[in-house]
Amino acid sequence: MGVCKAGLMWHGETFLARLVRLMHEAGCAPVVIVTGAWPLDPPAPAVRVHAADWARGMRASLRAGLSGVPSGHACLITHVDRPSIERATLQALLRAEPLDETCVPQFRGELGHPVRVPARHLSALLAPDDDRPLRDALAALGRVVAMPVDDPGVLQNFNVLSDLPGTPRT
Repeated sequence: MGVCKAGLMWHGETFLARLVRLMHEAGCAPVVIVTGAWPLDPPAPAVRVHAADWARGMRASLRAGLSGVPSGHACLITHVDRPSIERATLQALLRAEPLDETCVPQFRGELGHPVRVPARHLSALLAPDDDRPLRDALAALGRVVAMPVDDPGVLQNFNVLSDLPGTPRT
């Protein structure tokens, strides 16, 4: 995309500020933000963790972020380019049973983000030599529960500027 997605605007907030606010309001604590190529100071109450090896790929950034999750805590994992997720979806993911299983929102049959990962799986995701896509790594750890939601935001991610509403199409 060529720009820092975290600073793009969505309904009067940056992508990053919106996701931090929604995660916090939903009950996530701490809210851990991973930085890599772009130096960022996340808004309070977020905690910043820098992925020094960010160029290795998303799993390197994920490992850095998971290092900021307190022991024994589950977490929600998402990318910053998904600002249209609804707070109710985040809250439902945090409460979805069984709590000891990975849970993924599903809209109209498609799996989306964020992904709730139980505490018991976090150490396996920290393996330094595992660069598989998160979906594959989680599937290898056990059952992944699909939670139907009425939130198209779980599927939206903005990878090009023209995907944003109100951006001129070329």
